[in-house]
Amino acid sequence: MANDVGTPKNNDKKPLSSVDPAIEAKVDKMMSPTGAPLLPDDKLPDFDKKQPSGNIKSLATPVADKSPAKEPASATDTETDKAVDEIAEKESDRILAMEDAKAELLSEGTAEIDRGFFNRVKSKFIAFWHNKTIRNSCLAAIFLIVLTVFVIPASRYFILNSLGVRASMSLRVIDDKTQQPLKNVEVAINDKLNKTDIKGEVKLTGIKLGKQHLAVKKPAFADFNQDVIIGWGSNPRGDTALKAVGSRYTFEIKDYVSGKPVINSEATSGVASATANQNGEIVLVVANQNEEVINVQISSKNYRTENINLQVGNNDIHQISLVPAKKHAFVSKRSGKYDLYKIGADGKNEQRVLAGTGSEKEDSIVILPSPTSNTIAYVTIRGERHNTDGFALSSLMIVNLDNDQSETIDYSERIQPIEFIGNRLVYVKISEGESGSSPNRHQLISYDVDTGQQKILAKTNYFNDVLAAKGNIYYAPAAYKVGGNVGLFKISPDGSDRSTVYDKEVWNLFRVAYDKLDAAVGQNWYEYGLDSGAFHPLSEAPAQEESRIYTDSPDGKKSAWVDKRDGKGVLIIYDTATGQDTVRLTEGGLVYPVSWLDDDHLVYRIATSSETADYVISLSGGSPKKITDVTNTAGLDRWYYY
Repeated sequence: MANDVGTPKNNDKKPLSSVDPAIEAKVDKMMSPTGAPLLPDDKLPDFDKKQPSGNIKSLATPVADKSPAKEPASATDTETDKAVDEIAEKESDRILAMEDAKAELLSEGTAEIDRGFFNRVKSKFIAFWHNKTIRNSCLAAIFLIVLTVFVIPASRYFILNSLGVRASMSLRVIDDKTQQPLKNVEVAINDKLNKTDIKGEVKLTGIKLGKQHLAVKKPAFADFNQDVIIGWGSNPRGDTALKAVGSRYTFEIKDYVSGKPVINSEATSGVASATANQNGEIVLVVANQNEEVINVQISSKNYRTENINLQVGNNDIHQISLVPAKKHAFVSKRSGKYDLYKIGADGKNEQRVLAGTGSEKEDSIVILPSPTSNTIAYVTIRGERHNTDGFALSSLMIVNLDNDQSETIDYSERIQPIEFIGNRLVYVKISEGESGSSPNRHQLISYDVDTGQQKILAKTNYFNDVLAAKGNIYYAPAAYKVGGNVGLFKISPDGSDRSTVYDKEVWNLFRVAYDKLDAAVGQNWYEYGLDSGAFHPLSEAPAQEESRIYTDSPDGKKSAWVDKRDGKGVLIIYDTATGQDTVRLTEGGLVYPVSWLDDDHLVYRIATSSETADYVISLSGGSPKKITDVTNTAGLDRWYYY
């Protein structure tokens, strides 16, 4: 009987090499020049059927005949053996051709990847998942491993650090006795280093997780060292207190005018520094040294820095009054000429900035301080330039009170400053050389103090009125020889946003409130809302035909103006947020000019038969302080008509 062990079955009677149609086609081409199979499917033997007795050979290796005696082969057996041998040979060649075709097609990207491996993995996973015992045991083991890693800090931090995870830490360093923040304290965690700011606060980033060493150092204080645990995230630590080991020096800092504590003040001596508490008290710790005297600087924003020399070991409480940093400019004729000076608000550090030439005239001198810088616009006659008739021209100068440098930016027969708006000075001048009938005779100009650029905003023969209000300029050209149209116009100081408020000639403008103007048009009166833009008629003329001159604080939150009541001057502070007026001072002789040193300190003038002097007052309280005697000059209180 024939041995069919290992004989492949082909129930569907497909070629043994059938794996992929593309591979089959490739094999057929390789096996036959015509591309047709060398051995059609219907010629292949059906191995599922029992074959006649004889020695049937497998595809791979012929099965040895182990019978004790061989009978003579019949003609049928001989033909069968020959057919089997032919099939084995052909199929072997075809298997080799199939492998070659498959490799070639894979290299060309036209054959599919063998899915056998993935199918085997899939079947093993399915078998694993359906075996509850093995599945639950493996999952429990994985859970225990993960739990161990993340519950045990050392393991967790090691893995996270290996993955490059980093964290940050923040803290505040204070004096353990005063509880005040310490500035410029060196804070380190391993190789990460930073210093505290004025609030004593510091932040370190890029720190490894886990146990780290924190070191805090500042001269005159004991070092602070501690091991800390850095977790994932920001790690806010709170306050770290340092114990002083140097000498302590105590100061009480107050405002010169109001007498109120200056809570933002700071004392420094070399690398040592300390800030004031809510009572204005500073305790400065300085490292012990061999010198007999130490120098301490007391400073605060918008205040003049005070330098103090102290004996080493002096335990007294030192009371310091801080004065506004901005200088006050004034004119004095004490030398016989009109000299320009600057002085501190406490009347100290007076210096002559510009000596008079003898050509000055009191009624033509104007000082207009910038609200945002230590700069003034200064109008005077210095005799440096004359017109064709020999008339000395007025000069408009920009004077820097920080370095006493001055620059003449314009000359004219008459110059009237209007206002500083930001870094731009707005003014009106009579143009030199223009005839009395020229439509360009009067010019409205803005000058950028930072860039030195000058821009003509408007030209006409004559301006009936010009004023500044809430960051804009309002001007009214006269009808005579007008250089353009008549009416009331609004324009920004940089020359943009020019618009017509009213298209008929306006004779006079009066600022009757912070956000309101009254305008005279012939015999009729109109009211204009600066915010609403509404221009509507009034039933009668205003009770007082006088314009308020508002002077805005540097931050724009307040504005000062002077009223007259019962024969006295009244200094009024307008709150731009609430729209409320508050009377700050009532005094005989109180007049313009008014100017701001900062957002809290204001300078005003007293002009009586007994004195002409400038005073400083604080909105925070306290009594006014006299700065110095002055010669009465104009500010923005005189609008003249050409």
